Amino acid sequence: MRGEQVLLYGVDSLRERNETYETQQFCPGYMTIGDDSGGRAVMLALDGSDRAVYLVGHGSMQRDDFERVADDFAAWLAADCPVD
Repeated sequence: MRGEQVLLYGVDSLRERNETYETQQFCPGYMTIGDDSGGRAVMLALDGSDRAVYLVGHGSMQRDDFERVADDFAAWLAADCPVD
């Protein structure tokens, strides 16, 4: 857990979570790295061209539904992963 809400997945569960949520099918080029304990996935771009952190509902999983919560993953992590 990070902060009060965010669960970041461990290395050993990243593949399983992304397969379960069919991330590559619905959000090609992105990876689910955690969740907000409220039904939204924490997403990052795979190619590193976009360093922003996004949230998207597990029920929608569409790029058009992404909500940007931070411009930079490292800064978001250092700030203890705020999602509000």
